[in-house]
Amino acid sequence: MKKADALKLYNNSCSELARSLGKTRAAVSAWPDELSEDQLNMWVGISYRLGRELPESVLIPDEEKEVWIRYTAQTRRRTHKKRNGKTDNQGK
Repeated sequence: MKKADALKLYNNSCSELARSLGKTRAAVSAWPDELSEDQLNMWVGISYRLGRELPESVLIPDEEKEVWIRYTAQTRRRTHKKRNGKTDNQGK
């Protein structure tokens, strides 16, 4: 997704998007023209939580939602274990 498309939901304002994300305007301004996966995920997450209407291109089709939800939960658990110094055998 292009940065310009992401900014459209925020009145084309880096400042407004930055405030929503808890980042500085300079940090959002420094984003490349094509958003990385992490930037896109941040943008989708905050936009969804704020009730902004997301474009169809970033929405997950209904048949894939359950798979995505399970994958996200598993990834969060693994990340949490790594941060807390647990291996897969210790954290179960």
